[in-house]
Amino acid sequence: MEEKNNSCIILYPSPGIGHLIAMVELAKLVLCRYPDSFSEFIILMTTAPHLNTATTAPYTSHVSATTPSITFYHLPTTPLPSNYVASVEGLNFDLQSFNNPNVRQALETISSKAHVKAFVMDMFCSSASDVASAINIPTYYFFTSAAASLSILLYLPTLHQKNTTSFKDLNAFIQFPGIPPIFSSDMSNPLLDRNSMEYKYFMELAAQMAKSDGIIINTFHSLEPRAITAISDGLCTPNSPIPPIYCIGPLIAEKQTNSKENECLVWLNSQPSKSVIFLCFGSMGVFCEEQLEEIAVGLEKSGHRFLWVVKTPPPKECNESNTSILGLQGPDLSRLLPQGFLERTKGRGGCDASILIDSTQANSAEKEAVPNQTVRGYELIDEAKKNLEVACPSTVSCADIITMATRDSVALAGGPNYTVPTGRRDGLVSNEGDVNLPSPRFTVPQALRSFSDKGLTLNDMVTLLGAHTVGFAHCSFFRSRLSSSGRPDPTMDPALDATLSKLCGPADSNPRAFLDQNTSLVFDNQYYHQVMLNRGVLHIDQQLSLDKSSAPMVSNFAKNGAVFQQSFANAMVKMGSIQVVVGTDGEIRKNCRAFN
Repeated sequence: MEEKNNSCIILYPSPGIGHLIAMVELAKLVLCRYPDSFSEFIILMTTAPHLNTATTAPYTSHVSATTPSITFYHLPTTPLPSNYVASVEGLNFDLQSFNNPNVRQALETISSKAHVKAFVMDMFCSSASDVASAINIPTYYFFTSAAASLSILLYLPTLHQKNTTSFKDLNAFIQFPGIPPIFSSDMSNPLLDRNSMEYKYFMELAAQMAKSDGIIINTFHSLEPRAITAISDGLCTPNSPIPPIYCIGPLIAEKQTNSKENECLVWLNSQPSKSVIFLCFGSMGVFCEEQLEEIAVGLEKSGHRFLWVVKTPPPKECNESNTSILGLQGPDLSRLLPQGFLERTKGRGGCDASILIDSTQANSAEKEAVPNQTVRGYELIDEAKKNLEVACPSTVSCADIITMATRDSVALAGGPNYTVPTGRRDGLVSNEGDVNLPSPRFTVPQALRSFSDKGLTLNDMVTLLGAHTVGFAHCSFFRSRLSSSGRPDPTMDPALDATLSKLCGPADSNPRAFLDQNTSLVFDNQYYHQVMLNRGVLHIDQQLSLDKSSAPMVSNFAKNGAVFQQSFANAMVKMGSIQVVVGTDGEIRKNCRAFN
């Protein structure tokens, strides 16, 4: 590639911080790979009074300060007609079209001072392609979505010629090159009606892209081989040649250095791998209230954890002013989402008997997760359920059976006999990847975060860990603390270390050890005495007596068994109310090991 010689690339994103960031990252990529080829990357900025640009100015200032080769050229504000009415997509296309005189003036001004090697446009800026071509500047499109979406777009003119019916009325599957078929009514809203202005815009975009000097896609071949091959081979544009396709993804924006990590990322990092559904439809992706409610219902029924970016829907009547489409205030979630949705989905995963479900060839259930592999007693639940189904069919849920069986087991072992609410229903989801129990190797602050996510306090956590007084653990959960590992934990009593090292034996064996080495089969407060004597078997057990936040509670329970038992009863009732399924949600299983 030739030397700089005052050459530059002009990039033209549509409004919206997401589109702007994508263009900036493209500029950084080219700058990184060809540092001596271009003197400057100039980004044309559209100014629109009806858009919320609160995040734009700080971002551009940061980019200018950290990457001087990237500069921002602000186009004059273009007012919209007073009677203008359009959808979000229509507004994006029209705003850029209204800006064409300003774009031409900018291109001519910049061309008089530098050699413009390329003009790279966002897809919504397609109307500017003729402007650049008129002054002999090579034009490229930067398509920031998936190659599958590009396949649909480029094939649209061909489908238009084949059919005379709008997608909304076609009632058939549509075949696209390189991707699975899509049912006609599932096409995106702007494409449903062939007589709409939005449909016309996308038709023109597809034609313009096919005539450009190249299309840049934010993807890579290994991710979408069929779609990319179909586009490159011209299957999506059978009636015209296809320009070169450049797959340059994935472009990932640099992490901003903030003193405090975003709370969403903190939560996301605490979840099991591959267990969270992420829904985000871009900086200007909005849905009507009915669609938001449908999404919420689907998310709740899925049973999965999710991270959902919700935006205020446009008013049902969008003809008052241009601000009615964009620039909306933050959403009122309590009004927009189904009643009780936030409470029912908070924390995800609760007392719904999902642990009882057996795995199938199609699904690995919760009982397969490592923390659950020591759970026993499924047969007792099965027997109780069998008898209850005979006496009162489809009345008592497996979730209630677990709750009452736990209460009775505690009482039979010498613990408190407490009253538990009933009326739970059984959940409809059980996935191994959804299990997110605190690790036995956690510190107190780490464990507390897991308990806090479920609405439990530090006192609840210290109390509930007292159940280890009748618990056991496999050696694999604490072997690293033993002297036999070569790195003994200095906080463990040497006598306990010797006992456990002898019990656990070689590394390839994995026997079980009681967590209360004194009164192992009695539900009492001896567990707290043991950890105060440095005889906690698990790391988290011992940390309770060492951490200054939990140590006073351990001491209190060790001194007063009655206080512990009452606290335990309260905490169990509280825990048994986490994320329960009630009303018409879920089901009453006939067999606790399988969904109905």
